[in-house]
Amino acid sequence: MLAERYPLTMIDPSPSGLLRVLASADQLVLVAPASPDAATSLASTQQWLGAHGYGELAARAITVVNG
Repeated sequence: MLAERYPLTMIDPSPSGLLRVLASADQLVLVAPASPDAATSLASTQQWLGAHGYGELAARAITVVNG
């Protein structure tokens, strides 16, 4: 419904809604804090996405370092 009205929709889902959002997403923006742990967190997220069938979406993800 959102895609019909808006050319771009950004959602920050709760953990319980994540799989529903991923099923309809065509792009991901991964936001990481500017910290020494950022690379590890991003790698873990990429691995999780790949292991759950979202490898192509993860490969096209945009990463933003915040801070």
